[in-house]
Amino acid sequence: MLAKSLSAGFTMIELMIGLVILAILLSLGMPAFTWILESSRTKAAASGFSIGLQRARAEAISRNTPVTFTPSGAGWTMSAGGADFDTKDGGESSGGSVTVTPNTAVVFNGLGRAAPAVDFDFSGFSGCGGEIRCLRVRVSAGGQVRVCDPAVTNTADTRSCGS
Repeated sequence: MLAKSLSAGFTMIELMIGLVILAILLSLGMPAFTWILESSRTKAAASGFSIGLQRARAEAISRNTPVTFTPSGAGWTMSAGGADFDTKDGGESSGGSVTVTPNTAVVFNGLGRAAPAVDFDFSGFSGCGGEIRCLRVRVSAGGQVRVCDPAVTNTADTRSCGS
């Protein structure tokens, strides 16, 4: 007499239905995931750039000599006395997908003051607007460096770039 065997597992039809449902869910979630990645890259690039500017200011104060911070995309080069002493590639934090404008060198003197005062704007590959936020790194004449959001208009909000 042949015994009927019970097999555990999925049939091919059940597996295919599961894969179709998974594909539909992934296709619905991809647009949200894309803007999250783009915003994260922009934030990482702006933060890394800000840290580089703060380090250039600290080096100028500790060396008591002018230090030049030269942007190169989302990366930068620091130099003092005509010799480069630190460089960061822009692709390290942004994967090369972030645009930085303007491409203006900033010189910090021995007291930490910056010339010129400048705003660096960071945007992703699809620009600004909607869910995608662009950021600004502001360097004041006094040497203060801060990251802010130009889309925030309430000046009481700490993310605001102010007036």
